[in-house]
Amino acid sequence: MNIMQAVREFHEKHGFAVNSSLAGDRLPMAYGHETSADEQLKAVSIILHHFANGWENGTISKSVKGVLGETFDLRLMRGHLIDEESGELHQGLAERDEVKTLDALADLLYVVVGTAVSYGLPLDRAFYEVHKSNMTKAVKAGGEDDLRCRNKGASYVPPDLKHLLAVFREYGEVPRCPECDEMIGKPHLPNCASGTYSEPEYVDPMS
Repeated sequence: MNIMQAVREFHEKHGFAVNSSLAGDRLPMAYGHETSADEQLKAVSIILHHFANGWENGTISKSVKGVLGETFDLRLMRGHLIDEESGELHQGLAERDEVKTLDALADLLYVVVGTAVSYGLPLDRAFYEVHKSNMTKAVKAGGEDDLRCRNKGASYVPPDLKHLLAVFREYGEVPRCPECDEMIGKPHLPNCASGTYSEPEYVDPMS
């Protein structure tokens, strides 16, 4: 299962959008706001654009340096890259342009993964853990109050990213039980006959 298949599985479970048309999605209002979705997307795009440009020309970074220090900070650069591509995504969505939207999504994914690479964070393992957790959420009840699965239900199991990162730092991988799928360092699920752990095939965010 690749990243697209995993997220599609989650969307299909909860009835979220799959293969919608940017050109055909023309809701007059966005969740009861007085401004249209198009106007809101354009406004966010402008804000992120100015923030990204401000970071480059110093108008924003000067104020931030008072907190983070005068020297170059990798965190600022990675945050700037993500904000910049997020602004491009909002612009593509506002214009209902599939090519611009796809380009921005690809660029955004690339710089997000690049941020994980920059800090040696196991994003592929974390994605797997979050997807596994997301699939335990209760199917949404529907209606405007439950558009984002805020009511996760009694079956929800949160991702244990703290344990995952500790395992990765110790082993350089995240071994799991091939039968019950629990991470090493956690008890096997009831009726699990395996009792072993091995490194599974993880979803590659760039595949």
